Amino acid sequence: MKTLKYSEVQEVIRLADACYPPSEQVQALELGSINAELLLQVRPEEEALTQRLRSLEDGALVELCALMWLGRGAGGEQASDWEALVADAELQNDKYMASYIAEKAPLAEYLRDGLAELGHPSF
Repeated sequence: MKTLKYSEVQEVIRLADACYPPSEQVQALELGSINAELLLQVRPEEEALTQRLRSLEDGALVELCALMWLGRGAGGEQASDWEALVADAELQNDKYMASYIAEKAPLAEYLRDGLAELGHPSF
């Protein structure tokens, strides 16, 4: 990682964990029980995560997105694909990238897995 600092990744993981706490139980909601106003409200944890992501330098945000993709592993990416992932993230970078990243409920897990794939200590 050239621009993104390990401490920044740690902070984003901490905020993502607060935003999307690990839960062993998934609950289904009945359609009639959904309060639309409640769904549209942004929780303070979500706002803190999004604001922190928006405060990152462009290069750091791009690398964070690449790290998330690496950790997600949906395309079978490996550490050797890092430069290509960064290049792809650079092409996707726009004013919505911070929100795109913040919306990933397993963000903390993706980032931890990405760090591990790059050989960095995780926590």
